[in-house]
Amino acid sequence: MRRILLLCSLMLMLSGAVLSQSSTMTIREVFDFQPGDIFHLKKFYPSYQPAYFGAIRYEITSRTVSPGNDTVCYTEQHFDYDAEHQGTLHINYSFQNYSKLVCYTNLDSMIHTLVDTSYLLNSVFHPFVDTTFVDHLLCDSLIYLYNAAYGGDFEPLYKNAAYGKGLGMTYYEYTDLWSLPSIHVGRQMIYAKKGPVPCGQPDNTTQDIAEETGGSIVVDCYPNPATTQLTLEFSGDLLLCNKEIKLINPWGQVLLHEDFADGITIGHLDISHLPSGTYFMHVSGPGFHPVVRKVMK
Repeated sequence: MRRILLLCSLMLMLSGAVLSQSSTMTIREVFDFQPGDIFHLKKFYPSYQPAYFGAIRYEITSRTVSPGNDTVCYTEQHFDYDAEHQGTLHINYSFQNYSKLVCYTNLDSMIHTLVDTSYLLNSVFHPFVDTTFVDHLLCDSLIYLYNAAYGGDFEPLYKNAAYGKGLGMTYYEYTDLWSLPSIHVGRQMIYAKKGPVPCGQPDNTTQDIAEETGGSIVVDCYPNPATTQLTLEFSGDLLLCNKEIKLINPWGQVLLHEDFADGITIGHLDISHLPSGTYFMHVSGPGFHPVVRKVMK
């Protein structure tokens, strides 16, 4: 019954019309990206307490094809985040801004060859199920979806994964009922922009972040809005450790990067060269959750 519920909820979540029961796409077609393509995936951790969530957001910045045309490599520029509820109203955000090189090979193989077959169960009680359908939330893209069980017949591990034509992996869900507490994690693509065509709704979390503090960590910034200089006033735990300050624009680009030693109460950021707009000050250091402040100029 649990397996049936997992399959039904997954199909409803992906909201598509079934076309066939077999893979119709090659690896080349699935991972067909161009510089400028943008993808946003929501991460979900419903089994974690306190509530924990986040997003994977990246843009393709380069594409390289091997001389034999059987391997393609892409550079992804990421602006990801994780978030954790602290109490009923408070949320701590942690942002990651980095570049990642990913490569795909055997491009003319069918996409179902990427399915992990180690310890795969394929029995009457736990059959391997796959299908191809159209996802209306992602501009009617063709999607290959599979549901698989691994391990033993009693409480196996469940994996669901979906790949979209020109979108890469669009969905992943992992459920481990053996863990105490059980683990249920995953991610789902909510937005894709290929060329001038956007699909779905982008994750603009950084445009809506209110001021947060964590524990006894306190950092005030003023004036806000500022024109030429932003003054930072540290107190609480921030006085006792080295601080790393990054000023980030809504697209995830780090525009300023300053370090302040422990014991410093007042710091300054020169923002005279930045255009008017909204920015996010990210404060991090050893021993505390990062703090984010919205800054206006």
